Amino acid sequence: MRESNEPTTMVDVITALEHEGFTGQFTIDGQGIHCPNCHYVLGPDRGLVERVHRFEGASDPDDEAIVLGVRCPKCGALGTFTSGYGPSADPIIVDQLVMLDSRFRSG
Repeated sequence: MRESNEPTTMVDVITALEHEGFTGQFTIDGQGIHCPNCHYVLGPDRGLVERVHRFEGASDPDDEAIVLGVRCPKCGALGTFTSGYGPSADPIIVDQLVMLDSRFRSG
């Protein structure tokens, strides 16, 4: 069950993360995650995921999404990354996100 003060939309999550200092926007491609500050390319084994928020569509798996709060291990910049997370999401990106998410949850 969600706590009453827990953000429930992607916009709410991003706003809350921005208030915590996650002001940059990381991007991702087949090479890795790109820091918006120093442009360092982080592999899935290098990203420091500090927050994970997943959203599931009420009735459509294509509505699944994820918001990550990420810290660059090279320059320390904080930022967010958002992506689709359902069956229609880019498989290369989802593979990297799954690796990041599982590292975060097991740590």
